[in-house]
Amino acid sequence: MDLLRFKLHLFDLDDTLLQTRAAYYAAQEYAVDQLFEAKLLPGREEAYGQMRWFSKRIGSVDPAAYMTAFLKNLDLYSQENLHYLLSCYKEAYWSDLKPYPGALAYLESLVVEGKRLGLVSNGKTSTQLKKVRSAGLERFFPAECRFISGDYDWDQKKPNPYMLELALERFGVTKEEAIYYGNTQDDVLAANLAGITSLLFGPEQIENNAPEIAKPDLQRTAW
Repeated sequence: MDLLRFKLHLFDLDDTLLQTRAAYYAAQEYAVDQLFEAKLLPGREEAYGQMRWFSKRIGSVDPAAYMTAFLKNLDLYSQENLHYLLSCYKEAYWSDLKPYPGALAYLESLVVEGKRLGLVSNGKTSTQLKKVRSAGLERFFPAECRFISGDYDWDQKKPNPYMLELALERFGVTKEEAIYYGNTQDDVLAANLAGITSLLFGPEQIENNAPEIAKPDLQRTAW
């Protein structure tokens, strides 16, 4: 399919344009390294896996919560250790967070072709805006072209199609004229519920028993 036929190209942010997961995994390992080195502790390889386990179960959105659990599990919890771990993590995370190879060039190519761009992302608004600015994406997605779930009611985040439908209205295009790029089944479902062409980016596989409306129209693994 010729993607240039679409007038409006809407993008998810984390793990679609930005290598978010890779950045926080690398930052977690860096934080563990710094703590274990400072405390002269053995077993850091095992600790990497434990940190990742807690971040998956508790959620990566709140590092303080899963790092507290991580430290308590190792009988290392103190405010001092938590503060040190968080400081190391944040330093590494914002340093490591980068766009996927080719992502900026792809966005630039769409601009050259006269296409309109929008960002539709779940997450805390201040955090998502910091990511946009630190990655050099602000020139592609000015304020009026950003739709971040933190600005809306909690139940309007994806897979609810609300933000995508709002984008169609704001840009003044029909659903047939738009495409949404995302990396999760929630992204695909939101696009399909909005009637927008859905493109699944990255390695995630859709469940075999997923209903048809949760399956992507298109898929790609690189920009």
